Amino acid sequence: MNKTLLYCKTTNMKKLLILLITLIIPLSSLPSAKINTYALKPPAYLAIVIDDFGMDRYGVEDMLNIGVPLTCAIMPNLEYSTTDSNNAHNKGHEVMLHMPMEANCYLPPNYYGPELITNYETKEGVITKINNALKSVPHASGMNIHIGSGVSEKLGIMKNVYEEAQNHHFYFLDSATTINSKCEQASALTSSNYLRRDVFLEPHGQKSYYNAKQFILQAGQIAQTDGYAIAIGHVGPEGGIMTARAITDMLTTLKDMNVQIVPLSFIDQQLTNAQLTNKHAEKLSTITSK
Repeated sequence: MNKTLLYCKTTNMKKLLILLITLIIPLSSLPSAKINTYALKPPAYLAIVIDDFGMDRYGVEDMLNIGVPLTCAIMPNLEYSTTDSNNAHNKGHEVMLHMPMEANCYLPPNYYGPELITNYETKEGVITKINNALKSVPHASGMNIHIGSGVSEKLGIMKNVYEEAQNHHFYFLDSATTINSKCEQASALTSSNYLRRDVFLEPHGQKSYYNAKQFILQAGQIAQTDGYAIAIGHVGPEGGIMTARAITDMLTTLKDMNVQIVPLSFIDQQLTNAQLTNKHAEKLSTITSK
């Protein structure tokens, strides 16, 4: 038989066989490529705030070398306050003032540092102390609470804090160090966005690489549900290198979840522009209507 003719017949038979297989086997039974359903949705946003810059050096460099925009909360008027502020800013991170506020129980003075808003602070005292603190924290764009379980339970003082934050065009983050926080009411009274911590990466000061990874995952899941989430970790003995490693090692997971790490000011601006829905909006409307 002519070799060319044999080749053509063989090729036609192969085509016919492929056609028959296609007709017999349903498409649903064929293996399909995995589709990342998260990528089909709008991204969710996660702000990771890192407290306690300005003093203990444990984990500071590790944290600043993470290649995503963290929000670095700097304690004021300490040895490294200005250095950490400048370094964080220069490495592309956001800077915020980590303002010491008194607890609802006695703590040694060294827990707070030299600039402290007390449980009996006047409005003038709030203004003076925040402005003194900011002299050592350049590049700040917001503020949160260091300790503060006492002060944040006092609506009058927190209203003064929110008003002073507004004077500097700052956002304010409720670190939620007490279940009786009055920050939500204070934000409503001052028409400020209410930002509240969702997750601590080292709850009760207990650092753990594996636990921090789980809490980062939890924060990512909250962001997927609510559109955004806010987590707080620490440098120094409460977190430091372990927390920095956990954040670094979870970046791929968060990316696969379509969760973007952003500065906290980004979330604040998105809320202002109504690009995000404030997860506390229903409760806030109840407060303002009273």
